[in-house]
Amino acid sequence: KTRRHQRRKIYNGVVICYNLRRSMNDFSSETIKNPEIEKKPFRIIYIEDEKNVRDLIGSMLKGFAGVELVNSFPSAEEAKVYLLGLKKEDLPDMIVSDNRLGPEKIKGIQLAKDLKEQGYKIPFVLLTGDMEQFQSLQKEDLNRMGITRVVDKVEIREGLPSVIEEIRLSPSRIF
Repeated sequence: KTRRHQRRKIYNGVVICYNLRRSMNDFSSETIKNPEIEKKPFRIIYIEDEKNVRDLIGSMLKGFAGVELVNSFPSAEEAKVYLLGLKKEDLPDMIVSDNRLGPEKIKGIQLAKDLKEQGYKIPFVLLTGDMEQFQSLQKEDLNRMGITRVVDKVEIREGLPSVIEEIRLSPSRIF
């Protein structure tokens, strides 16, 4: 990889990474390798209303070394019911959610707020195709809403793996 083709953008403290030469077809071949990561699988749930995107990103998540995709959901409502039914020790290590989850449905950002209000401290990564709405927000603003990081869907190829690794390596995993 040449540095020329690697890009990092910082939106008010939120780092977005991507590689200009990678294609969407290479998702499942990407792995995160770091000897510091604990041996216990890093458990993730994923929420996306579009089935083809859910399958694609789900395959990408399954391809990461040390990551276990516990479940994927087509709606925030289903994910919320699932999470509320879990014991504390069975909660995932991270939630990855699309922001726009179809018309008339709870949005990803609202799910993050609801979970935070109910006392959940699970890192929440929001995927969006509209970064402009988040550019004016500071990291602290996002944290108050229950969002750990925001990743632009256009730059997901590099952005999501780097965010997962950052969260996995965090000693407390509470942001």
